[in-house]
Parts: sequence; structure tokens; C-alpha cells
Amino acid sequence: MSFLTEAFYRRPLEPKSLVWIRIVSSIIMIFALIAYLVHLILLIIHDEPMIQILTEGILNEIETPDIEICVEGTTWEATFCEVQYLNFTVQRVENCWNKYFRSGKERAGPQCYIYESHGDYRMTAGDSSNPLAIRRLDFYWNVGSIDNLTRSSILHPSVDIKLFHSSFNTWSEDEIGDSEKEKHYLDSISLGISRSTSLVNFSTELYFYQELYRAMKKGDAATLLGLDPEYIEIITLPTTQLMWPLNRGSLVESRRIPSESYLGHFSVQLSRGHIEVKEEVRTHTILASAALVGGCYGLLTTLYIILFGMSRLSPWGLIHHVPTVFSKAIHKKSPDDNDSITEDKPVAIVEHPSKKNLSKNEYLPWFFRSQHESEVGIYKDMITRVKAGEKVGLEGNTGSQITISSEPLSIRSITPVDSIEISSVPPNNVYPTAILKEILKKQKEEDERSAKLARRVKELEAILGDYFIDTLYLDEIRTKDQLDKSRSKERRK
Repeated sequence: MSFLTEAFYRRPLEPKSLVWIRIVSSIIMIFALIAYLVHLILLIIHDEPMIQILTEGILNEIETPDIEICVEGTTWEATFCEVQYLNFTVQRVENCWNKYFRSGKERAGPQCYIYESHGDYRMTAGDSSNPLAIRRLDFYWNVGSIDNLTRSSILHPSVDIKLFHSSFNTWSEDEIGDSEKEKHYLDSISLGISRSTSLVNFSTELYFYQELYRAMKKGDAATLLGLDPEYIEIITLPTTQLMWPLNRGSLVESRRIPSESYLGHFSVQLSRGHIEVKEEVRTHTILASAALVGGCYGLLTTLYIILFGMSRLSPWGLIHHVPTVFSKAIHKKSPDDNDSITEDKPVAIVEHPSKKNLSKNEYLPWFFRSQHESEVGIYKDMITRVKAGEKVGLEGNTGSQITISSEPLSIRSITPVDSIEISSVPPNNVYPTAILKEILKKQKEEDERSAKLARRVKELEAILGDYFIDTLYLDEIRTKDQLDKSRSKERRK
């Protein structure tokens, strides 16, 4: 908001109309910035996360999925289970039904069972250093009553199959959180988003892949700020199925599986070597909004500079001003300091050139003034004049006297040329009148040059203070130093 404070500063030679235009423009810019800030705050409050789709490779094997099998009007049983390794060798799983299957609660409608490997088998889509990594799981199944299964539907007799990840399935709802996204995915799974079927006298091949959804936790401060959020990970297993009629004779010959021991078959296999990731990302965060506000402020500042020029430089920050503020408070409260500064022993305080006590014509810089005004000087009141002179006679001449100042020739102390008085000089004077006039002329030229230089320095300081740099802090430091020096001198005395 620096351009707002500078807008109220009237520079030399500026008309009032230009100052008012600058003030009104700055106020409009400030309101535009505030309106944009409010807009960003509303976007943060009502932000809807964006879905970012990524893919992550499966670096190691993954656990075999949990498999739910549901059947209508009868019971179901896995009579044989087989695993196929990466080298395509097949091995039967001993005691598969009792070791890896369990039934659900008795209820009206379909009877369901679930297969859980408990980490004993792991799948991979490619090469693996683990010799126990498998390519496929095969299940041969039978039902308690084929007639009841047939009468339960007008369709071909079949069983329903769902694949779950072990960390997220309907059989362990107590271990799942109560977030909105988790409930949504549980409902979708219950409605059959990844349902497949296995028909009687058919072989069904189920191909699945992992889909990971990362949902942001509600009220996460890191997410709101724009840092790495804490996610709730939901893994689902979308499936694709292929079916063919069973060739029972081939199975009986190669694997010695009795044809009467099963009615159907299905297999489960990983179809992709990567995980599809859907990740929620906030489109509006506090840090992102702060960056946008900074960009808007920079744009408004650039527009202000284009219209009204550069503001004065202010290289002094809060760290610079705090000590001077405390120093002022201490000097104001200390009675010793007030007593040490008296009228008899004043302390010279350097003040910044100000236009308050100068007329408009006197405040004009030298390059705006006429030659006569330049000779007079705009800061004549700031130059210290000598109050009294000392009469000194020239050696060898008692009749001629001049009055000169005892102060040295300097910028702050200059003896006016008008104070030099010339008396009559006798003809036989060692120093003729012409030589004295030449000396006085040289002194006058030096005095004028010094006075002109002093005016130029003061003018330069005023121009720099009004147009380019704020020197208030330097003035405060000078005042503080002089007060400290005066106080230390008083203490030594």
C-alpha cells in the first residue's frame, strides 16, 4: 500500500488537481485489491477439489485380492484351488476351502462367502525375484443344490463374484472410516460397481487392476495452507471378465480333476503393471491466493508508476524506526534530559529542509528560478549569520581599518560582504587602497561562491527528500546522536 501513502504527498510545483487525481486513483486501486482479496477468500471457503489422474508403477508384488462369492437358494463350496506361477507351472492349494474361505452371516437372500489369502500369496504382472509370486488363481466350485440354483432365476445358473482390496471391503466396515468418500465407495461396491458372474459349465477369467483414490481429510490445515495434504486412500479393483464353455475332458486328463466335483470355474489375474491414481487437489489455497494477491499488487503498483511516476524510496524499515521511537519516549520521560537542555546551552538539531516556512517562490529549485532569485538564495534563513565582528588593523597602517568576522569561512558561517568597512587610506600606506579593494573583491567572490554552494547543497537535499528518498529516519538519527552527545557532555561536567 505504499503508493497510497505517497499519493497524499504533494510534491513541489504540483497543482492540487493532480494531487486529487492521484489520491482518487490510489483509493480506487486499493478497493480493487481488497475486492480481489475478498474474491479469493470466498474461493478458498467454497473450494471444490479437482481430480488429478496419475499412474504409479507396481514396484513389488501386490497381495491377492479378497474375493466375495454370493449364491441364491443354496450353498457354495470351492472344491479345488490352484495357483499358476510366473513360469506357468500349476500347483494345487491344499485344504483351500477350510484355510482361506469363510462364510458370512446368515441372512435372507443370497448366501455369501469370502476368500482371504492372509498374505500367503502375492501377484505380479511381470518379472519378479520372488519365486512364490503367482500369475493367476483358479477356483473350481460346486453348489449344494443345482436345482435350487436353477429355480432362483430365469437366467442361466450362476454365482456373483466381487473383488476387494484387503484394506477396503464390505466385510470389514468397522475398520473403515466414516468420511464422505469412504461411504460413497462402500455404497458403490454394495451396488455392484465391480460385480462379475461365473456360469455353470463355463470358465470365467477375471482380469483386475488397482485403482487408488486419495481423498483429502476434511479440515486438514496443511491442505488449506497449500502444503502436502494428508490423504485417505481408497483402493478398488475394477474387473473385466471373459467366458468360455468348459472342456472337461482336457481338465480330467491333464490335472486329474473329477468332472463331477465341480460345476463351474473362474480365475483371477492381474491385468496391468501400474496403479491408476485419482488424487484430490485443492485449486485454491492460502499460499496460492497470497501469490495471486502479490501479483495483483505488483500490477497495480506498475500502473500507478506508469500514470504518476516513481514513489520516493524508503529504505528504512520497521527495525530502523523502532529504536528511534523508543528513544523519543525515553527522552520525553527522563527529567534529567529535559534539564540538561536549557536555553543557555542549546543543542543544534539538524532539521530536514521544509517548505512550510518558505513561500512558493522561495521554494522553487535554482533551475526554476530567475538569475536574481538565484543570487538571493532560497535557504537564506538556514545559513547561520555571524552576530558580531572583530575590528582588526592591518600591520603598518593605523589609519585604515576593516571589520571582518572572527568565524572561519564555511558553509554554515559566512560574513556578509556588507559588514566590511573601508576608511580613508593615506597615500604613503604600505598597502594601497587598490590592493585592499582587490583583496576585498576576492573575499567577496569566495563568499558568494560559498553561499551559492551552500544553497545548492540545501536545494539538492530538498529535491532528494521530496522526489527520490525519504530522509526522515536520517534526521531522527542525527537528532538522537546530538541529544546523546549533549547529555554525555553535561554528565562529564
